[in-house]
Amino acid sequence: MLDFISSLFDGRLFDQASRLTRDYEEVYYLIEGDLFKELKAWPSRRKQVIGALVTLVSDYGVKLLWSPSRKDSAELIAALAMRPSTSRGGPVVINKKPRLGSIREWQLYILQAFPGVGAKTAERLLQRFGSLEAFFNASVAELASVEGLGEAKAAKIKELIKAPYTRRDESKPTLEKFYKADEGSQG
Repeated sequence: MLDFISSLFDGRLFDQASRLTRDYEEVYYLIEGDLFKELKAWPSRRKQVIGALVTLVSDYGVKLLWSPSRKDSAELIAALAMRPSTSRGGPVVINKKPRLGSIREWQLYILQAFPGVGAKTAERLLQRFGSLEAFFNASVAELASVEGLGEAKAAKIKELIKAPYTRRDESKPTLEKFYKADEGSQG
């Protein structure tokens, strides 16, 4: 509870909300404890905290969940995990390939495997490039022009696309090593 309140006053709360809502379709904040009891210790900040909660919901679209205890928090998280997701149409499953029917579902699934690509960004990528082939052939600049990506994420995506496969026993490749090897083969 105190971390939630302090995150409001040190600037983390809205920065996190902005990044989360940019990359994910649904964002939940689980607040554990009795917020209004805690606010009695900070009467001068009560209106600021309440205003922050309203801002999270109205401006960022964050969904707030309240829990009095760890046990109740665990039950809420379990219930959320079993709830059908609006982007996938089924319960949350980790590390299991989904049963997808349409080409569009497969395209979105593949794009969401890239770092920094959530459901909304995957949709934007397909709208911008029209196919996975065009996405894979796009330059860093073209990728970065898609809302929700930016230069750093686009560079990371391109690094993954271009990086050669290495066995587990080989050293991990880096982008620098890849470019050095590529320069040597061109010249």
